[in-house]
Amino acid sequence: LEPPLPPYHYEWDLNSDGVYEIASESPIYTHIFEQDGEYPVSLKLTDASGLSGKATQILIVHNTPPYDIQITAQSTIDIDEPLTLSATASDRGNDPLTYTWLVEGETLIGTPVTASFGSSGVKTITLTVSDPDGGTTQTSYIVTVKEPASPEPEFDPLLIILVIAFGVGGFFIYNMIKPKKKEEEVKPKEDPQKKKGFCEEHPEVVEEENKICEDALWDLESAVGDVEDNLDAKRDQWRADIREVRRTLMEWDIAYAMIQSLTKSEAEIKKDSETVQKIAAIVKPGGSIGKTAFKKRGEEAMKEVGKHIASEVGKSVASELSSTVSDVLSLETWAYSEIGIGIAKLITGIDPRKEASNVRKESTRTINLLQSWVDSDLARSTRYTPRTLQTCIDECQQLLDDLGKAMDDFENRVAGFRCVNCEICDQTLDDIDKMIKEINGFMKTFGDLIDQVEQRLSQAAALYKRKDVYEDPYTWSHAQNNDVPNIKKSLRKSSNAKKK
Repeated sequence: LEPPLPPYHYEWDLNSDGVYEIASESPIYTHIFEQDGEYPVSLKLTDASGLSGKATQILIVHNTPPYDIQITAQSTIDIDEPLTLSATASDRGNDPLTYTWLVEGETLIGTPVTASFGSSGVKTITLTVSDPDGGTTQTSYIVTVKEPASPEPEFDPLLIILVIAFGVGGFFIYNMIKPKKKEEEVKPKEDPQKKKGFCEEHPEVVEEENKICEDALWDLESAVGDVEDNLDAKRDQWRADIREVRRTLMEWDIAYAMIQSLTKSEAEIKKDSETVQKIAAIVKPGGSIGKTAFKKRGEEAMKEVGKHIASEVGKSVASELSSTVSDVLSLETWAYSEIGIGIAKLITGIDPRKEASNVRKESTRTINLLQSWVDSDLARSTRYTPRTLQTCIDECQQLLDDLGKAMDDFENRVAGFRCVNCEICDQTLDDIDKMIKEINGFMKTFGDLIDQVEQRLSQAAALYKRKDVYEDPYTWSHAQNNDVPNIKKSLRKSSNAKKK
């Protein structure tokens, strides 16, 4: 077949109706889908010779939430003064939008809406704009609510007329005609109003405190938003770490259970063996000694065979063992174990020592992985990352510290206000509380996993000290000088990390 010949002619069917609406000589075409959904897009390609081919691709268009929200309202009102709230927003699909306002715990729907406040202070209004496809965008608006100004005293027309007509005498007549004000109306106001008087006399203080409050609230919401973004970025990584550690713990538990089962079977088989004759037959180098010893029966026979095997084992490995391991008693004990293994192999067809040793050997990889979750040096060499369970806890603590600092900064900036009651809106407080609970939940999980990893490492250190999970004394000796000390070193590092 000859290859297609340029130039190429491109035709696009954007709605899978069989009609190619777009024709172009360029392979690139840009189109904007106004609504979300699945769109089968077909391309027909024709070369210079008239040969053509077709291909269809399903494009998934996701919904875009409303954007460019604009709120129109007064920024300063008096207590109980009606506040009209209007908003506009854009939507790429030109969907009908729903405007939901949260004002002092009350929900208002639509635009415009009217609200009022029964107390003074800086108030935060939250607006959520949503489309029919589930896309939502949220913003907030701050309004300052003031105490209403005291009305100016009105001039009494009667007083003016009388003063003009009668002069000073008319003033005395006015005093006789005009009812006296109640005594309590002319009394000086009590202490709670002194503050009000100060704020009325110093509007510049009110203005300054309102400005500081608005800035502090914006900075707090920005800091909380940063923590929320960091939490979103770390959440998936934390969950992946938790799954990985739990999977590794399960791998170890399975290996440990298999080893325990194999070594338990060996002990039971050894205990149930009735004759030394079988022992002697299995251990070929000790056959003649076993036959002679059998006449004496019992423990004496086993000791004879054991000594022979101890001698043979000693010849092969004595040069590679430490003086402690290569002494006669250790070698005889090892030899007795070898005899029991032989019985188990004869009866079951499976060498439990070898099987247990193989599983133990495989389990070291699992233990190394568990060590890497509490030992940063092993994390770098094993998983090629400095991440450990303790660093996950440190990341959680850093987010909590960031939230605490944001709250402290806000409190410090608004402390000592004399006129303005600067309060954090309920939505922000709720967001902070939810994040703190989630982060604390992660921290507890990581702490529990550290305890579980340490328990498995202690379990492994004890298991690797047992001789019945090794095929030969040399491998056991190597483990005592390497594997077991390394596990204990990781346990110490984990303990020290938790104390910091």
